[in-house]
Amino acid sequence: KGVAVSDYGDTSAVFETDTNRVCINKLPEKMDSFWVDDATFNNALKVGTPNQYCVSETWLHLKYEDGTVFSAKRKDHSAYPFETLAMFPEAFKEAKVIVKGRLPNNIAEAVSRVAILASGVENKNARLVRLTFNKTELDLYAEKVGGEASETIPWESELEEDPQGVGVWVNPSFLLEASNKVMDFTLCYLTMYPSAPPSLSLAFQSGEYMQFVSAATKQTNE
Repeated sequence: KGVAVSDYGDTSAVFETDTNRVCINKLPEKMDSFWVDDATFNNALKVGTPNQYCVSETWLHLKYEDGTVFSAKRKDHSAYPFETLAMFPEAFKEAKVIVKGRLPNNIAEAVSRVAILASGVENKNARLVRLTFNKTELDLYAEKVGGEASETIPWESELEEDPQGVGVWVNPSFLLEASNKVMDFTLCYLTMYPSAPPSLSLAFQSGEYMQFVSAATKQTNE
């Protein structure tokens, strides 16, 4: 887990990952490599947008326009799975596409409503939301102990394929994060290694930014 920068082709890229999500943002120029915790990087962004940086042997220093300096302890950069993460864009080129299109503009609001309304007696947002892809509309559904909710959103741009009601479960927080940056999606099967079974993923891509979110056809308790 965490946010890291490393060489990527002829430039550098920002990598962010956990067990169910991979984000890769190719940068316009090279940066020094580093790896820090998610929480640490999020705290740095709360201060503002840094305009200068310095990477020392054990620290990352970020400087802001007002002169503020934020320093974070670096993690062992050599232990970050850069090579594995860099395989995702290559695997995506050969992915088996189920359906692709553009998310409705109100997807974030709809996902939030469904997740909250399904909170039930536990008073917590639903952990997973089911997306059911139809030719003319997208169905959202979430459930928790004592509560469930659903909502249907028409596509603003008609899908090229007929997904015939294929449904997948995804983490709503990952879906919200992706939809705030990219509206174009591809539901597909990725094969990372020749001998590996294909994995179901929602891929989001815009320019040099890509995000891959793990999806499942059945709800799990993980």
